[in-house]
Amino acid sequence: MIVATIYTDDQRNHDWHRLQHLFLSETTGNFRLAAVFNGCTPSDFPGSESIATLGRRDSHLNCLQIVVEYLRQCGDESFLILDSDCWPIKRGWVRILDKMLANRLYAAPVRTENYDLFPHPCAFYLRRPMLEHIDFNFSQVPSLMGYATADVGSAMPRSLEGEPIWLPLIRTNRWNPHPLAAAIYGHLFYHHGAGSRTPAFRSMRYGVYDHFLSPEEHRAIYADLTGQLLARPRQYIRKLCDGK
Repeated sequence: MIVATIYTDDQRNHDWHRLQHLFLSETTGNFRLAAVFNGCTPSDFPGSESIATLGRRDSHLNCLQIVVEYLRQCGDESFLILDSDCWPIKRGWVRILDKMLANRLYAAPVRTENYDLFPHPCAFYLRRPMLEHIDFNFSQVPSLMGYATADVGSAMPRSLEGEPIWLPLIRTNRWNPHPLAAAIYGHLFYHHGAGSRTPAFRSMRYGVYDHFLSPEEHRAIYADLTGQLLARPRQYIRKLCDGK
């Protein structure tokens, strides 16, 4: 299986690269990790094949479109696209997802904790026929707050000819130290959130957390969780999954 991701020149991407390799090796049988190197050097990320190397940092959307064109040239029947700070956490996840998908074409998280209703591309598992319909472009879609939202992946089709093609993976943390970051989806994937940018999320702008978390507390919790993940990744993710 080809696992595709995007690395940038952010200093944390070296940690994400290390953890992706660690967890993919432990959970995924025969895989190749291929990457778009977005404003960074492939030699800094050993063990990852190059899809493309961009001298100047480009948008996440353009990098995803490069990934999709690359996958169309590959002969595999299924693929996994990951954010740099996201990876599978359960052995046999491919078998589990294939059974859950049944006749659907792809699985991806739905981040209702961010008041979103569209497939988020942090972990995007797809079957080859989905390559004919995949669309990571921006499109105005309603959020749970009733506001129009446009983000990477919001244009993704969710059904074809009246039949659902998306398997939404919901947040399944048993330990939730932060309402947005450190997410477990479907008990199959971990997504740290904001891995290569400032840890701010769309729903924070709605003010729904202001009565119990200040911006400073958001940042402090995020920094603490990042430290726990880097120091003891297996134990940390086990606690998120099991609550102990």
